[in-house]
Amino acid sequence: MMLTLPQFKEDLLNKGKRKHNLIFLGMSGTGKTRWSRLLAEKFNYDHFEVDELISGSDAFKDIVRGIGDQDEAEKLGKYFGRPWDDDFREKEKKYLAIEQEVMSRIFPPGSILDLTGSAVYHPEQMRKIAKTGLVIYLVVNGNDKKEMLHVYAENPKPVCWNGNFSRKGDESNEAALERCFSELINEREKLYGGYADVKIPYGFLKGINDANEFAEQVKKKLRS
Repeated sequence: MMLTLPQFKEDLLNKGKRKHNLIFLGMSGTGKTRWSRLLAEKFNYDHFEVDELISGSDAFKDIVRGIGDQDEAEKLGKYFGRPWDDDFREKEKKYLAIEQEVMSRIFPPGSILDLTGSAVYHPEQMRKIAKTGLVIYLVVNGNDKKEMLHVYAENPKPVCWNGNFSRKGDESNEAALERCFSELINEREKLYGGYADVKIPYGFLKGINDANEFAEQVKKKLRS
């Protein structure tokens, strides 16, 4: 839902009168959690991290039961394994079902929602959430995309591929992982863009540290 600049200003400064949510969307590692937390703290928003809601659910605890004492991200990584494992797709399917259930919940107006990178694989839930407020997409471009690819290649984290991992010919698993991750980013960009009301470049965010500066950038986008 595209808000007008006056609507955004009104929501930002008047907690008791808020009618719309702020919804953060983008790839893992773009700063969704950092900036959604900073905005929530600065402007006194209720804050919901879908990752936390998933890891706190009974269904998630069931699928990672017995994996160990690591944090939730490490447990999820061990649960998923590698995308070339025979049981990866089935495990991913179970995780996405949990994510879909969490995204189907009703979030109160005037909240900040920090969605996962794979949220766009649930179009019905995404459409409903997008209608509740302003979707802020944190975009990765150019050299920043190369940096993200490098970081992922050095230390792969659990990712929902949604059928986008494959090997070509004699390609090694590691080479396929790097190639497919690049293709995954490109595919997700199109999906994210379909819901975005405001796009904030990841490169811009690396140069600021304050929630006020982020809010001013949103205002600038709405003004234009």
